[in-house]
Amino acid sequence: MDSGPRVILRCTRQYDFCKPTDRGEWFEVFVGLIEYLRSGRSKVGWLSESHPKNLIHKVSPSFVL
Repeated sequence: MDSGPRVILRCTRQYDFCKPTDRGEWFEVFVGLIEYLRSGRSKVGWLSESHPKNLIHKVSPSFVL
């Protein structure tokens, strides 16, 4: 059995989308997830900063006209 890094799965509570406050709380969790994935700190496939094919976190040469 592999003794590599482990992943801990967590879940949020259930949200009632008919309630505006629940929708707002869910949206904050969702935005936090998207920001984390976009940051490059996650180890999710091509979204990781260390992945060689990740173009999101690479600096491309700018063209001067």
